[in-house]
Amino acid sequence: MDARQSAKRQACMRGLRFIHQHSEEGENFEDWDGDYLWCFYCISATSADAELSTLARELGTQCARRWMESQDELPHLDDAEEVAYYVSLLHEASLFGIEN
Repeated sequence: MDARQSAKRQACMRGLRFIHQHSEEGENFEDWDGDYLWCFYCISATSADAELSTLARELGTQCARRWMESQDELPHLDDAEEVAYYVSLLHEASLFGIEN
């Protein structure tokens, strides 16, 4: 791997860690939980770099577990859009092996 590829790889790793750190601040995770899960899943499923894929999967699994632990009962869902979003979160968590 040349220096340019190495620098890109290191930037991607830092970026993933930054995104995960951002998810842990304030109400960010509550506001954007599905986006965090989908981001980590897409990177873990598509990256040709094994270490980057593994890191994305580990961070995504942590987020999926955190989301699932916050789901002690079915929330009140006002409309079909909220139901679809909730079902997508359940699906994304299951992609990381976290089942309800």
